[in-house]
Amino acid sequence: MDGDLRIDVAAANVTVDHAKGSLLVDTGSGDVRLSDAEGGVSLDTGSGSLTVSAVSGPEVRLDTGSGDVTADRVATDVLMIDTGSGDVTASSVRANDVKIDTGSGTVRLDLLADLRALDVDTGSGDVTINVPADLGAEVDIETGSGDIDLQNVTVRTTRLERDHLTGEIGDGKGRIRIETGSGGVRLVRTK
Repeated sequence: MDGDLRIDVAAANVTVDHAKGSLLVDTGSGDVRLSDAEGGVSLDTGSGSLTVSAVSGPEVRLDTGSGDVTADRVATDVLMIDTGSGDVTASSVRANDVKIDTGSGTVRLDLLADLRALDVDTGSGDVTINVPADLGAEVDIETGSGDIDLQNVTVRTTRLERDHLTGEIGDGKGRIRIETGSGGVRLVRTK
């Protein structure tokens, strides 16, 4: 399909493959699957899981009131993921700005390239971010209850406590802010 597409349903599962152009899917209840898409993407479900793969475009917005979000091979300027309750797994991501917000659920993000800004906020759940070797950013990580674990990541710290870390990685040009009310935070540098 080549062109702008808008799908709005009360309760149904929606699957879109091989789309080129602006895509908006809104369902009150149901799972949404998207693969091989090029263009601006906005997927919204009140209750259901969102699964996207091989998606590129200027902006990708994924929003579910209750359900898991799984994204693979996403290339975009802006990636926004919001879930009231559910796990977020995003792998092979290239984006300048990433914002992930979940009321309750774990977050796992695998970044393929350096970015301008990363904001991760979860009320309850562990956060694991795999970062590329050339990552540069100011870092602010805070957890209400849980540990902060840095693996192969060197941070020039300005504040270091069990539940709060601020500092700089690499050239310090980007910005990373991670906050979890309850859960641990792991920052892992990939080889």
